[in-house]
Amino acid sequence: MVYSNGTYLECFSQKKVKNNLKILVGDKIEYSIENSTNIIKKIQPRTNKIVRPFVVNISKLLILISEIPAPDFVLVDKLIISAIQNHITPIIVINKCDENSSKFILNVHNLYKFSGIEIIETSSKTKQNFNILLEVLKNNITCLSGQSAVGKSSLINALLGTNRSVGGYSEKLKKGKNTTTDAEIIVVNQNCFLIDTPGFSQINLNLKPEEVKNFYPEFNSFNCKFKNCNHVQEGVFCEVLNNQNSNKLLRYNTYKKIFLECLEHYKNQYK
Repeated sequence: MVYSNGTYLECFSQKKVKNNLKILVGDKIEYSIENSTNIIKKIQPRTNKIVRPFVVNISKLLILISEIPAPDFVLVDKLIISAIQNHITPIIVINKCDENSSKFILNVHNLYKFSGIEIIETSSKTKQNFNILLEVLKNNITCLSGQSAVGKSSLINALLGTNRSVGGYSEKLKKGKNTTTDAEIIVVNQNCFLIDTPGFSQINLNLKPEEVKNFYPEFNSFNCKFKNCNHVQEGVFCEVLNNQNSNKLLRYNTYKKIFLECLEHYKNQYK
């Protein structure tokens, strides 16, 4: 398995890889040793691939958020959509729960109450729900993702007893400081792998605008009479638009932003 973007691959020289595929973190490879040099012969078929973070063959995606830095829920929803597209189980982790306000935690639970997405509250200081996190990791390749300064490295250190560099949050710049520069696999045991990734703030989806609503199951309970309704521009005839203030539709504004972004991208493709 390819463990990182840098150090691990320095041990290999790529003689020939079928279809000139780029080797990514999580790839399973076949290699031989020739003249004391490891030669990559083949990349085994991938079960999935996501581009942000750029990793392959993962089964679960932990999306870390905290009250500071303020979460970008458009980014969170994009990560959820990207995971589901690739048959990966997304899980939201509310980290730094020893520092987050109860109001913030409740708001996150309410936001995703009808989404079907599992939410885990945790903290690297108190080790809250570490038993649940360890169960999530068991027999999986799990990837951590999220904005900078949400505490990915601190959580890994507390969870696994490692000593990875820890960044922080710049009050002046109102953003996190990256300490992880490349995606890297941490071996928990022979059947359990955890991928740490750099923080990021943007992701583009490869999605038709009319497909976005399929990733918001809470819309289905309103039984919109139009099968092809996008719940954005249909006016009073749309049941979702008529019920925007419902507690089941707290993610509606996030959905609308993603829909309009995908629509703009689609229009630009076919100008």
